Amino acid sequence: MINGDVLMLQQFMQNVVYFNATGWVLPVPFSTGSGLEKLCEWGITADLLEIIAGHDFISVWGDINRAFWVLRPGGVIILMPLITVG
Repeated sequence: MINGDVLMLQQFMQNVVYFNATGWVLPVPFSTGSGLEKLCEWGITADLLEIIAGHDFISVWGDINRAFWVLRPGGVIILMPLITVG
């Protein structure tokens, strides 16, 4: 951990390079909503999307709907667990 950052993006990028997947993986270090909007804007589609949405219904619903615009037919969306308390 450096300055409170757990360095997950850096570790992910190291793994992408190590496994020679640079031609297959496009990391988008934005919020899920912003990233999906940019992918739509750029005309990029995906076979696999991982959504790490906000922790409220509206954020999750919006991110899932944006993801369907980016997902190729037959593609897969992975949703991170959403746990609410209260």
